Amino acid sequence: MESDSTLSKIAPKSVLITMSVVVVVFGISTLSGSLGVDFQNPKFLMSQMMTNFYLIIIYAFMYGMAFQMVSDEGKFGWFRKYMYLIFPGFLMLFMFLKSWMIYSANLNAYCPKDGDSSIKRNYKMSLVLWNAVKPVISIFVVYFFVNMFQFFQLPFYELFNDSHPIIYFLAVGFWLACATFPTEASSYFSLQKFGCMPVDKITFEDINGLPDPTNPPTTTV
Repeated sequence: MESDSTLSKIAPKSVLITMSVVVVVFGISTLSGSLGVDFQNPKFLMSQMMTNFYLIIIYAFMYGMAFQMVSDEGKFGWFRKYMYLIFPGFLMLFMFLKSWMIYSANLNAYCPKDGDSSIKRNYKMSLVLWNAVKPVISIFVVYFFVNMFQFFQLPFYELFNDSHPIIYFLAVGFWLACATFPTEASSYFSLQKFGCMPVDKITFEDINGLPDPTNPPTTTV
């Protein structure tokens, strides 16, 4: 009974049930391999979108639980004081590293190699880094709007029929997860089309010895 009351203080039962379903579905999807397809698979984009969605929702819930457990006056009081900066900050860093590692590894296997051992990578690192920044930008912009306009959060309080503080984190996490969908699609198509290094080499030859097409040589009989 005491453990039930402790859990209800951290999150309402409806929220706990919802998160249990999310974790189970994420685990099943991961174990079944539907979230681990390679870059050449047409399902890669959808796989990354759903991975982002599950991870961000779980992150928001875990962060909200940690926020509930920390007091204002303890040694971790700074956590509550700067929680509006830490919450998106950690998420933006995580999404950048995740996108950078996923696309670097997949492009390394996807892009053709020309056999030149002097070339260390066969993909454009600068383009990978730029596309890894895209979800970071979308998270920053959407986080600002969700906090500025409260009507983005109201449907979640109505859905769970509760005003518990953790619902705020779930609401923000949901919109941030959705914000990564268009940027993930943009990154995927951009890197698929332009991410590989060109393998065709341009060679220069001396044309001094070639005949002039405007003044072909004449033969004498």
